[in-house]
Amino acid sequence: MRFTNLGESMKIRQGNKTGYKWITLKNGEEIDLPTEVGRNKGLKELEVTTSKIGPTIVETKQFSFKDELTEIKGVGSKTVKDILRHYPTKENLINNLDNLGLRDDVELKLRKKYGK
Repeated sequence: MRFTNLGESMKIRQGNKTGYKWITLKNGEEIDLPTEVGRNKGLKELEVTTSKIGPTIVETKQFSFKDELTEIKGVGSKTVKDILRHYPTKENLINNLDNLGLRDDVELKLRKKYGK
């Protein structure tokens, strides 16, 4: 299941018993983890829509805020990380559109996409 970290940075172990590594999950970053592990770490689950196509049940994950930002042309991965560090949720970004403190071209693109 896909999770988002909305709190402070944390270390998460990935891999099996013999071949694992520790990664740092920062505020606003996403990760795929087993459901129990993500919930125990206090991470927010991404919303999943379940539907049925014939006898098959299909789960569709909703786009995350990070995915939305990444799709904006001219906004690179480093800029997305900077935005998420200061504005971890879409609502937070929308509420602060007048005073973002980013490059002018990025601010214009964000205002165009999210209003104002």
